[in-house]
Amino acid sequence: KGNSVNYARGDDLIMETPDRKRLGKLFKSEPGSGVVRYYDYLFRDEVPTSEHHGKKEIFKTDTLEKEYMSNIIRKAKIVKMRQYADMSFKSGGNIPEEVYLVRQKYDRTKNSFIPQLETNCFCKTILNPDDGIFPCPNGTCSEIFHVKCAKSGNRSRLSCPACGSQLPQLQPEKNTGKKRALQDQTNKGANNGTTKGDPKRLKLEKTINSTAAK
Repeated sequence: KGNSVNYARGDDLIMETPDRKRLGKLFKSEPGSGVVRYYDYLFRDEVPTSEHHGKKEIFKTDTLEKEYMSNIIRKAKIVKMRQYADMSFKSGGNIPEEVYLVRQKYDRTKNSFIPQLETNCFCKTILNPDDGIFPCPNGTCSEIFHVKCAKSGNRSRLSCPACGSQLPQLQPEKNTGKKRALQDQTNKGANNGTTKGDPKRLKLEKTINSTAAK
C-alpha cells in the first residue's frame, strides 16, 4: 500500500478505512509517524445531491483530516468539468476508475454548495456529467455542450456561441421514430400469433422496409 510509494503535496489519494472509502488532496506527509494529512472530499452519497450531479462527482471541503499511509490504496485524479467532458467524449463515457470530477465545494456548516452550477450548451441548462457531453475545442473557452444538441442538424450549431470556434462535425441522429413504431406493431403481431404469411403483416413489413430505405 502507501508505504512503498512517494507522495507529494497536492497528490489526490484514495484511502480505505474501516468506516468508509476516503478521497483527499495531500497537504503534507509525516513519515516519522506514518501519517498523511489531507483535505477531505465527499462522495455524492454523503451530501444532498441533485439531478445535475454525476455518479463520479465529488465535493471539496475545507476539512483537514489525517490518515495512516498504510491505508492509502492508490493515487486518484481529480479533474474539473472541461477536462472531464473531454475525457468522457473521447472515451465514449468510459471514465477511468481513478478519475473523479469536482465542480463545487460543500459547506458542512450551511449544508450548501459553492458556487452555483453554471448553465452551458445551446440549450442553456445545467449539465449532468453523466450525459453525453464535450467541451469547446478552444482550450481557453469554458463552454461545454450536449452531444445530442450538437447532433440536432441545426446549422447554427456548427460553432461555439461563446468564442466562435468550429465544433466537431457530429452526424445528426436519424429520425427512426416511425420505423420503431412500425417495428413495434410487427412484433406485437408476431406475439399475438400472426403468421409470417399474413397479408396485414406482409404489408406492414413492406412499409418498414420502404421507410428504412429513405
